[in-house]
Amino acid sequence: MLAASHFNWLVMSAPLNQAMLLGDEAIPGPEELRKHAREGVRVFLAAYGTDTR
Repeated sequence: MLAASHFNWLVMSAPLNQAMLLGDEAIPGPEELRKHAREGVRVFLAAYGTDTR
């Protein structure tokens, strides 16, 4: 459950906060959202992933 919570907030926290605090105009565009999600996944896998090579 902790890992799932970490993943959720790595991917969603910044865009959600921007929208909540700054309004609809601050909602990131699709490319910015994808970039943020990719980085969240990268950080999550660095912390929780296993190397199966």
